[in-house]
Amino acid sequence: NISELKEGHYDYMKQEMQSIVEVCKDNHVCSKVILENCYLTKDEIIKMCEIACEVKPDFVKTSTGFGTYSARVEDVALMKSVVKDQVKVKAAGGIRTIEDCLAMIEASWTAHNERKNQPAQSDNLTWFDCYNSNSKGYMGSQYCGD
Repeated sequence: NISELKEGHYDYMKQEMQSIVEVCKDNHVCSKVILENCYLTKDEIIKMCEIACEVKPDFVKTSTGFGTYSARVEDVALMKSVVKDQVKVKAAGGIRTIEDCLAMIEASWTAHNERKNQPAQSDNLTWFDCYNSNSKGYMGSQYCGD
């Protein structure tokens, strides 16, 4: 609910996210919180990622791919630097080449390791997440198991 976020109603945002994530978990369905970063400030992205760390959806996702811009490397890095290992990051939209995908993976890995100072963990963004987020209807993050 972007209007509530823009008004700074963070408790509302947390409650809404929590309600949806609970329904998903109760029904064994993957939960993805789509931030639609193209409409958010850096501080709003950070705040939503902080809320996600509390609520624990399976993923925070950069975008639907239908906004004014899609996944950007700097957004993936910012999101990963906040959520660390607590929530997975999904880059969506605009990833058209292997180079695009590798840049997203590198951003995720770099942001993750700036905080941890150790090798990348398996929950970083992967080729599977990048490729399938833009390939004719296949969604790479639908599987939320280990």
